[in-house]
Order: sequence, then C-alpha cells, then structure tokens
Amino acid sequence: MVRSFSFDFIPTVGTHFSPDIFSPFYLAAEDEGRTEEPSDLKKQREREKGRVAQSPEIPASLVTVGILVMLFALSGYLLSGFSRIMRIYLGNFSSLPGLEDGGLMNLMVTIVREMAYLVAPVFIIAVVLGIAGNILQVGLLFSLKPIAFDFSKISLTFDKLMKRVVFSRQVIVNLLKSVAKFIFLGVVAYVLISGDVGTLLKTTSMSIPETLKLLGYLGFKLAIILSVLLLLIAIPDYFYQRYEYIESLKMTVAEVKQEFKEQEGDPQIKGEQRKLMQQLASQRGTAEAVASSSVVITNPVHYA
Repeated sequence: MVRSFSFDFIPTVGTHFSPDIFSPFYLAAEDEGRTEEPSDLKKQREREKGRVAQSPEIPASLVTVGILVMLFALSGYLLSGFSRIMRIYLGNFSSLPGLEDGGLMNLMVTIVREMAYLVAPVFIIAVVLGIAGNILQVGLLFSLKPIAFDFSKISLTFDKLMKRVVFSRQVIVNLLKSVAKFIFLGVVAYVLISGDVGTLLKTTSMSIPETLKLLGYLGFKLAIILSVLLLLIAIPDYFYQRYEYIESLKMTVAEVKQEFKEQEGDPQIKGEQRKLMQQLASQRGTAEAVASSSVVITNPVHYA
C-alpha cells in the first residue's frame, strides 16, 4: 500500500526553498492539459487565498539595505548612546543603590529599556521596509489561509511527492538560482576585498581606534554593495516568480468551460431560454396583429 502525504498546510517562508513548493498551486503548470490562460476570476480566488506572485528577495533586500543605511546614518548617535549606558550603569555598578535589596533585576531591565530606545528607529525602519516590499508586489493583502491546516488535502502519494518535490522544476530552478547568486556575490566580495588589501596593510601603523574605524568603514562598504546587488537581483526574480505564478494558474479547457457555466450559466439551458423568449416574442407580435386586424382567417385551407 502506498501511503498518502500532504504538505499543503505548511506556510510560506521568505526563502527560495519555500515549503509551498509541495502545494499543487506551484505544481499546476507541470500538469498536462493546462494550456489556457488563467481567468480574472481564478486570479481573484487565488488572491483571496493569499496565493500571489511575489519574490521574498525584494523585502529581504530592502530591509537589509535600510538597516545598513540607518546604522551608518545613526552611528554617532548609537555609539554615544551605548557609551553613555555603559558609563552610567556599568561604570558605577558597585556604587548603585538598591542592589543588595534585589535591585539587580531592575537595573538590567533599565539597561535593556535604554538600549531598546536606541535601536527603535532601526527596528521601525526594518518593519516599514519589509511591509513596503510586500505591498509593492501584491498590494494590500491580508490572509490567514496559507497557514491554515486542512486535513482534506491529504492526498499527495509518495511517488508524486518524490517526483514533484525532489525532481520538480521549481526545486531545480531555485537551487540553480541560489548557487548562481552565491557564486556571483562571492566573486564580487573577493574583488572588493582584494582591492582593499593595500589599505588593510596600512593598519599596522595605525592606532587601535583608527584601525577599528577603518575596518568598520570597509565592512560597511562591502555590506552595502552586496545588499544593493541583492536588491537588483531580486527585481528579475520577481518577474520570474510572476511568470511561474501565471503558469501555475493555467487552466484546462474543461475548467474554462466549467467556470463559464458558473458565471454565465449552462450554454444549453441558455439556448433553451433564448428559444422560449423568441417564441413568446412571436406570440406577442401575433396577438398585437390580431387586435389591429379587421378580418382574421384561422383556417385558410377551407377557402383554398
């Protein structure tokens, strides 16, 4: 006996290897007979289910770039704030009152709260950019259906699971994209670091503060360049995800006919309705003609 499995209940995560690759939603394009473009009604139904075309790389890249820019812009503010916290609370730790009465926990809470105030702007920017990255792709959409657990979808057999998950085009393409991206970013990082070798050698004659400042600058430059490249790579990835999304929604001829019936009604029934309406219209015209006639001949055979 071949056991059945289903992974339709697994929620989407922000990686190329999204668990939604198990879902028939992403595998429909590989099914035979799906040659018709998806209708607006089907797109709307899928959208209501939370199934839309999007690239997780766009919000992730936006968040990364935003955090780096904020850290650079607020570096002076953050460093002075952390220094102040360390100097006030930890520099005079032994002289702070109330520690012998269980005030250590209160002290730690105060330190954490002060640090949270410092990093709050960075956190807010990260949240805003993450939301903006999704809104740019799919608009305003909120749905809990992608993470809903549905026992009725336990129907994927083991052989189909291996065919669609292990040897699926979606898995292979995502793997190739990840490898290509890793190699590309690795080459760029190597080129950038190689170009700064001469600068790094100068640190032997610098003081520790100057060395740390230089290393921080070089590290930030490397991180921001790689993050911007990730954002640029995410743009064509979005269009590819949109293409895969449309392919996955393609319909069979039977599905198109069935949807037309649901929207417009059965063509045979509509044909009978039109025929009946024509008969009623003909009878109405005859009644009007009789009402305006001076002589009505009902059986002309006898006269013939």
